[in-house]
Amino acid sequence: MQYKSAVDRGTIGVMDNSADETKGCDHTRDSPNVKECEPKVAQKLLWSSPDTRAKDATTTTTTTTASNSPSVTDASLECVVNPPVPSELGEAECAMLRGDAIGTTAYTHRWVLNTLLTVTKGLPQYLIPEEKPSENNTSIRPATEDDSQTPEAGKSRTSRGGVIELGEEVENAACQLWDMSAEPDVVGFLIKLEAVDVLQLANDIITLSRAPRLTEVIVGVVANLCCQGEGCERVVGCSSLLQSCLALFHSTDDVPTLVEAFRLLRLLLWHVTFRLPPKERSRSSLVIALRSNEALKEALVFMLKNSLSDTLLNSLLEFLESLMYLWLPEEQCYMAAQYSESGLVEGVVEVMRHFLKAYEKNGRGEQPPAVQRGLLILYSFVSTPAVQIISSFDQYEPLLEPILVSYVEHLAKTEDVSELTEGDVPDQMVYALGLCELLVPTMRNTSILLAIGKLLALTHGASHHYTHLGQSKDVVEKVQKHKSDRSRRRSKRSSRSTSSQEDTMDTDSQDHCSRLSRTFSKPEEMEGAEINCQGEKETTASDMETRKIHKSRLSAANEETKLLERDVTSKPDCSDSSSPAVLQETKKEKDTSTKLNNMIESLVDYCVRVVRCCPDLCDVFTTLNECHVHEVQLFFKAVKSREPTLVGQLQEQLLDTGSHNRLVTILSDMYS
Repeated sequence: MQYKSAVDRGTIGVMDNSADETKGCDHTRDSPNVKECEPKVAQKLLWSSPDTRAKDATTTTTTTTASNSPSVTDASLECVVNPPVPSELGEAECAMLRGDAIGTTAYTHRWVLNTLLTVTKGLPQYLIPEEKPSENNTSIRPATEDDSQTPEAGKSRTSRGGVIELGEEVENAACQLWDMSAEPDVVGFLIKLEAVDVLQLANDIITLSRAPRLTEVIVGVVANLCCQGEGCERVVGCSSLLQSCLALFHSTDDVPTLVEAFRLLRLLLWHVTFRLPPKERSRSSLVIALRSNEALKEALVFMLKNSLSDTLLNSLLEFLESLMYLWLPEEQCYMAAQYSESGLVEGVVEVMRHFLKAYEKNGRGEQPPAVQRGLLILYSFVSTPAVQIISSFDQYEPLLEPILVSYVEHLAKTEDVSELTEGDVPDQMVYALGLCELLVPTMRNTSILLAIGKLLALTHGASHHYTHLGQSKDVVEKVQKHKSDRSRRRSKRSSRSTSSQEDTMDTDSQDHCSRLSRTFSKPEEMEGAEINCQGEKETTASDMETRKIHKSRLSAANEETKLLERDVTSKPDCSDSSSPAVLQETKKEKDTSTKLNNMIESLVDYCVRVVRCCPDLCDVFTTLNECHVHEVQLFFKAVKSREPTLVGQLQEQLLDTGSHNRLVTILSDMYS
């Protein structure tokens, strides 16, 4: 991390851990096992299942042990490191061979206990002398003058501000314990260990440690314990340890330690959300501590506004996303209602601007996940008093609106609607449009309507790129011929009654001509094509009859093909109708349809909000005039679906002002 006033790890570190930093700056340096294990464990998705996390943790440690064997494949890695016991052996022989191994791992009771002993023996010199340690079986005592004469003390170096670096022996043992705790079996062993109260030991270290590296590793060990349900229950039940972990956010400025603390809290939030019954959630000690901890709120706001570390900011946003959407059944609200303060909203917006600026500098790729998380966090305040803060956020200076416009424009770059229904994109679009609605009364950038028009067209089945009809000689002749046919039919209908066959031909021809006209990308080309359509009358009667016969046969063939396809698709397939694949496909189609409908509803709501509340409709009309005719039609249809009389008022306003004749023409054609 770093804050603007910081210079090194001891006072909040630097943004990038370079090679010339102090030894304690990088939480993976000088620890080969942690390099392989901990980053992978730390990057687990918060809302993954506990079984998945346990399995991933086991695989991670196995990979660490075999990292020195490049010839071993991933599939056979576990067998090489920890081969299975021969099947012909009995249970007694298997138990004898395994000895005191913990579960199915390669770690033994002796190994874990020796590691714990190494850590506890070297602890006194790293604890604050003034504080009296807790009484426990580890016999932790404060540092004395005699400790400075020990060999281990010589390996440590005191830095300014009372912060000291961790000795190599203790650091290796602590990191080894960190690796071990990634195994579910080892977690169970540590929790049930009677010789040492691991949680009390962790509490003492977190509270009294002067070595940031030691604090970071121990917090990481506790976080690994919380990857299992039993570990979460024990940590949540240990109120002193919970309070010590929360106190880290305003008592330390070490980036790796804070990152591990945020990971620990995310795991505990997952436990409270998915393992505890809803009725017990509000009474959980974790929820009570998070809800009433004003010091934590101030620390979060300070980090959002002052931190220069992207790693810390990403971890902080991940934690806030999990925290804000924690549902409290008794209060009937989300946790966001307890954090609806202006400082938090301002801090999240500043972080989003920071990451968006870096993204625009690169100019390619997907938008940073931090921007997406920021949108989710801000949207959580919609039903809280903080919604007023968001609505008036851009009253004096556009800060949030450019972020939302950039995000919506990025979504509009897609060329297929299926890309909009993948993953979390639909929800993110709904959240972004919801926030855009709040900013409409202070709207300054109407260019977002260009992206809204493209999204409307995509969600209604159009292509992102409207094809421009080439002006080659053959194409022009075909278009003119179709237009001449249309003009001749109009003249015939005015002199005599039309037969049923002529009606069919006329409808087909008009549809075909309209499809061709829609391929023009500019309104001027469409108008020119319409003039040519009225001026061409050169087709002979014999050509007309031939075209009629051809179209009638083609229409009959198409109808027959559709009937055959309908019969085939309508036949029930008893063998596959109830298969898991078919059911899964049906469910996927329903989910896609639901997501698409939600996006359309959000787009319609935004269009209505713009027409009703935008302070400058003239700018809105100017931007709409630049949209494709199909997009303009969809925009006004969306408004009419919610406010039928509003479209008529807009048309009258356009007629009175005498501006934007193109929009007047489109409206007249739509509702004539």
